[in-house]
Amino acid sequence: MKKMISLVAALVFAGYNLAQADGLGLKNWTTDGSIEINGQSATNEVDAFDGANDHRGGTVTRIALGIGMDVTSGVKGKVLFLRNSQTLPGNAQYGDGITSVNAEEAGICLDNAYIDIDNMLTMDTFRIGRQYGGRPGDTLVYFDRYNDDSLTTNSLDALSVSKKVGLVDLSFVTGKVNEDDVIANADNDDALGDVNVSWLIAKTDKVVPNLPLEIGIYQGTDSNGPAAGDNCNLVIYDLRAGYSLMGDAVKLCAEYAMNQGGMNGAGIGGAEMKFKGNALVLKAKYENKDLGFGGHLKYMNASGDDQNSANNDDKSFHDYSQLGWNVSDLRYGEILSNSNALAVGGVGASVGLDTGLNGTGLNVINLGGDYTLPVMDKKVSLALDYFVSQVNEVANGIDDGVGTEIDLSANYKHSETVSAKVGYATFSPEKGYVNGYAANANLPTDDVTKLFAKLCVKWGMDSK
Repeated sequence: MKKMISLVAALVFAGYNLAQADGLGLKNWTTDGSIEINGQSATNEVDAFDGANDHRGGTVTRIALGIGMDVTSGVKGKVLFLRNSQTLPGNAQYGDGITSVNAEEAGICLDNAYIDIDNMLTMDTFRIGRQYGGRPGDTLVYFDRYNDDSLTTNSLDALSVSKKVGLVDLSFVTGKVNEDDVIANADNDDALGDVNVSWLIAKTDKVVPNLPLEIGIYQGTDSNGPAAGDNCNLVIYDLRAGYSLMGDAVKLCAEYAMNQGGMNGAGIGGAEMKFKGNALVLKAKYENKDLGFGGHLKYMNASGDDQNSANNDDKSFHDYSQLGWNVSDLRYGEILSNSNALAVGGVGASVGLDTGLNGTGLNVINLGGDYTLPVMDKKVSLALDYFVSQVNEVANGIDDGVGTEIDLSANYKHSETVSAKVGYATFSPEKGYVNGYAANANLPTDDVTKLFAKLCVKWGMDSK
């Protein structure tokens, strides 16, 4: 608790210092932010073996404080201070001891720092600077705060614009994920590589009633070294459609993504490896608000590459993680997708559908439901999810199973800005997963179990 108080004091102090800029012409100050606390207790995440004591337990925190202001006529700005396990490793957990205000300030990062300019180049929106982007749960792109065990975050230095053209809403983002050059020597390429990403999305719900459509083109490059022989160029064509019926009680959506581009030097004899993978995501959701229950079904499939023969066509699906930056937020299980400590068979937590260069591909089916209890002003709901998953391509004689997971949670919505969640999850790994899809070493396949609890308090724009 003392650590929490010192952190809040440090953030308020930082905001107070910024507020002194009001004398420089900055006006109409606003604040938003969140306080999140996430606790877990898990067993068997390392080896899926009941006979070894590999229990872990911990509580992490993430605090964000955003400050918005009018910079000048037609220009608004925002900075967002954030402190979590990334910005202050080890000391973002309960039980790590009291830290000083100076230490806390050293662990606070600027996760957002951007300006919005009205009507710039006739755009409806024009934003430049460090910002968040994407949509929660998105298959391809989500630069924002994640709900994993470590409460990690990711932002993008970018330009983002939007424009409505007739019946179509257009949005475009281009940004740099990693810069390997220094200003003093702009040609100083090194092994880290420049990583650039861009995407253009066109969507409309006006052409066909009850059928929103979206087309997206996502592109990313990794210019690794000074030679062109190891450059990676990834292109993703993405098509999405939705449909609602029964007065919006039933919602259906489908997404198909297809790869193009390639990686120089990764093929046989140093030839180009061409990307030819694809992915399909289907979702169906039913909600009965009067009776307080709902259900959902998800089918997620990514193509894999033939593991029995080598060629220069990589038929496994790729997203931006092929460039070294996994910003997908497509998750499938509290353990399999959120447990950052998961390391059974050397295979960690999975997010998104990219299984790596010449990867195995992935297939996941999720069936779940929820029920709002008719007590406590209907603030309490129960949720149950079942996941079964396997990879699509393995070498001869290798098991293709990932495993099954069951998640049970109780959710409490205290108000629009305060919520809490507690739950239990169990993951039953299969032989393929624990052996890393290599030769069967008869490793244990005992259940991985996890208890979790989350508390979130939001205010301002963060609460919307």
